[in-house]
Amino acid sequence: MTQPQHHGRRLAVLTGPPQEQLKAAAWVARCIGRGEHAPLRREDVAALADILRPVPVRPGTVVTSAGAAPSGVWILRSGSAELAVGSGPRQVVVQILHPGDIDGDVQMLLHMPVPYTTRALETGEFLHLSNADFDRVLQRHPAIARRWLTSISTRLAHSQARLTALLGGTLIQQTARLLLDEAADGAVHLPQRTLAAMLGARRPSLNKALKELERRGAVRLAYRTIEITDSAALRNLAA
Repeated sequence: MTQPQHHGRRLAVLTGPPQEQLKAAAWVARCIGRGEHAPLRREDVAALADILRPVPVRPGTVVTSAGAAPSGVWILRSGSAELAVGSGPRQVVVQILHPGDIDGDVQMLLHMPVPYTTRALETGEFLHLSNADFDRVLQRHPAIARRWLTSISTRLAHSQARLTALLGGTLIQQTARLLLDEAADGAVHLPQRTLAAMLGARRPSLNKALKELERRGAVRLAYRTIEITDSAALRNLAA
C-alpha cells in the first residue's frame, strides 16, 4: 500500500541524524583552514617535516571518529576525504576535504569532541601533528602561531559574515549565497539534506528553491552534486 507523500518526508527526517547535530557539524566543518585561510604555508610544512607524521590512507580509512577527543591536527597532503555525521543510510556528508585542507585545530584548541567522522575517499596521505607537537609548534615558532591565530580569526569572521548573510532574504537568495560559499571548482558536492540543515529549511522547500535556480540557468542539479553553470547569474540572485 502506498503511503501518503508527507509521511515519506516525515520518515526521511526521523531516520537521519538529529537536525541540530547535523547543523552544528556542518558549521564546524566550515572552520577548516583551506586555501588562503590555511595557517600553514609550504615553507612551514617543510620546516616541520621532522615532526609531521605521514599517515597513508586507503578508501574507507577512518582518520577521526565522531565523539572522540581530538588527536591533533590533520593536514591532507593528497587524495580526498569526507566529514560525515551518522552512519549507513543515516550518514550525511557535511564537507569534502581536498589537498591542503587542515582539520582538528579548532576542536583541539577548544577542547571539544570531534563532531564528525573523517573518512578517506581515495588513496592518499595525511600529515599528522599530535596535540603535544602542536603545542610545541605554537610555543617555539611565533610566526606560525601568529598565522594560526590569524587563520582562526579569519575563519570565525567568515562564519559570522556567512551566518548574517543567510539570516536575511528569501530562501532563493539564501540558497544562492550558500551555494556560492560552498562551491569548489564550480560545483557543490553536498547532499540536499545537508544544505537544508545548514539553512534551517525543510528539504522539500530547498529542493523547490534549487529547481528555481536551475530554471533560471544558474545551476544544474545532478546526483549529490550541484553544478554552478552561471556564477554571475547566481550572484545576482543572491543579492
